[in-house]
Amino acid sequence: MSFLADIPLPVATGLSSIDGRYSSVLGYEGKAVSFYPGTIPNDESTGPDRKPAGAWRNQILEALFTGPKRYSDLSVCPIEKTRAKRLKELKSEGLIETTVREKAGRDFVHYKLTEKGEAAVRKAREF
Repeated sequence: MSFLADIPLPVATGLSSIDGRYSSVLGYEGKAVSFYPGTIPNDESTGPDRKPAGAWRNQILEALFTGPKRYSDLSVCPIEKTRAKRLKELKSEGLIETTVREKAGRDFVHYKLTEKGEAAVRKAREF
């Protein structure tokens, strides 16, 4: 769904006007930005309530929806620095978790969706 106000609005005002009717809002304000329910900024600054755009977030979540993956299997995000950053963000937000699996005497870290992460992907797929 697209939303474009008749006049320019502060982000917090614009999001408040559609509160409860979105799972994420992607936009551009000099740089790409994303907002999620419950994270509406209090002002127009880039304070702690404001989420960064997180390019590749949705692709990583979608890839994990099919099951746990190793870091190297998440090539949907080809830039390793960005992939590592997004995985840390998603983990800190409780959308993914890490598990360790042993194979042939070696331990491998796998990333998988939490229940919250699965719910977020299902909700995003509704749109």
